[in-house]
Amino acid sequence: MTLGEKQLRELRRIQKKRAERPNPPEAVSTSLRVSPKMQSQFAKRHKMQLYAIEKMILTAATANLTLTDQHVMAALQALITKEPSSDPLAGKLADSIQVARHLDTEDGVWCNALRVVWTSTEFHSSGATGSRRYLRFIDQHLPT
Repeated sequence: MTLGEKQLRELRRIQKKRAERPNPPEAVSTSLRVSPKMQSQFAKRHKMQLYAIEKMILTAATANLTLTDQHVMAALQALITKEPSSDPLAGKLADSIQVARHLDTEDGVWCNALRVVWTSTEFHSSGATGSRRYLRFIDQHLPT
């Protein structure tokens, strides 16, 4: 057996061992904001979870034209902190978003997905009262 064959065999053994290892649980933070790096990594691994949350937000915004970016952020914050929102419209939206949670989604993954969407909302929103910039953004960029 040549040196190259030995190295290839060792590499396959290591890859097999890694494949058998379970994925580590998602780290959960109490912060609402996530770093751009985490946002990018999370989006690559959990596209469907993010899509489901943003699709529910877009559906609610289409049904209720009074819904603003601030309502979205309040609803996401209520879900992340697990405290009810004082705004009834945000509370209703939070209930709708909760429907998007897949049954097999771990708490850490779900919370991080909410944090990624919250960060995106904060980034794309103008912050002005009544702003719908984030809602327009996802309307344009979310695949149908």
